[in-house]
Amino acid sequence: MMKSYELNDLGVYNYQESTDIYMNCHYDLNEFSEIDEDFYEEMLNVLPPQNWRIVESVSIFRFSEDLGCGYSKFYLKLKSRFFEVIMNSSVSYESILKDFNDFLENQNFVEKENFALSFFNKMLDEGVEFPEASFRVLSQFRLSSSEIDYLKSQI
Repeated sequence: MMKSYELNDLGVYNYQESTDIYMNCHYDLNEFSEIDEDFYEEMLNVLPPQNWRIVESVSIFRFSEDLGCGYSKFYLKLKSRFFEVIMNSSVSYESILKDFNDFLENQNFVEKENFALSFFNKMLDEGVEFPEASFRVLSQFRLSSSEIDYLKSQI
């Protein structure tokens, strides 16, 4: 969600608001996107990485060149998956990791939800009725009770 800004008494935005508006218009700030290993390795090796660390089994580094306006690209590696995100250059790695974990949790729920919904929709198309006990099969997808309740409401 984009932050709203107000003009000052002179009818202009202050510097930080102007740079935020510019960056929001040109980049997807704070949005994690999955990249391939080759691109990750290229970014790792093109310039020396800054603040390369492993935090809670996630390898994180900041690209050496800033994008400007106080923003940088950060690259993350978790097992065999690779990600890129643009954030404020001064953000802490703990904050990046928190946002990254939220992203992964949301992504995992969406993947499970889509799979479970398509499974149940296929069964419904074939005329299968689902008594309450049938929802126990959802435990195979490691869905929480709130996720199961949500799916029940969609069927």
